[in-house]
Amino acid sequence: MRYFFVAFLLMFLSACAAGGPLYTEGAHSAQVDPDKSRVFMYRVKQFKLSGVIATILDNGEDIGSITNGGYITYLADPGTHYIHSSTTARDEPLTMEFEAGKTYYIRMKVIGGVWNIGLEATPMLERDALPEISQTRYQER
Repeated sequence: MRYFFVAFLLMFLSACAAGGPLYTEGAHSAQVDPDKSRVFMYRVKQFKLSGVIATILDNGEDIGSITNGGYITYLADPGTHYIHSSTTARDEPLTMEFEAGKTYYIRMKVIGGVWNIGLEATPMLERDALPEISQTRYQER
C-alpha cells in the first residue's frame, strides 16, 4: 500500500508540472512588434503551490495559465496594465506601465505560509529573469 501511495503521489506531482519546451534565447531574441510590448510571465519550479494552475489576467483579459515551472508570452498594447492571477489562493496584483517595442519579465512568485499562501506578480530585470526563466517550460494557451 505504501508503494502504491508513493507511485500515485509521484504521478500527481509530475502531472502538475509544466510540459512544453524549455525557454530558449530564440524566444527572447525574436523581433518585437514596434507598436506592442512583449511580456514573459513565468513561475519558478518549487514545491509550494505546485499543484495550483495560475490563470493570468491582464486588465481583466485571460492571457493564459502557468503551471509550476512554466512560462507564457504575449504581446500587449502600451499603457497601464493591471496584472494578477485568478487562483483561489491569496493574490497580490501588479500595476505596470508598458512601452511599445520593449520586453518585460514578470515572475509569479509564491508568497506566504501555510494559512496565508498565494501568488505575487513581480517585475524582473532581464539580467535577473533570464537565469530563472531558462529553467521553465512554455505553456500553450
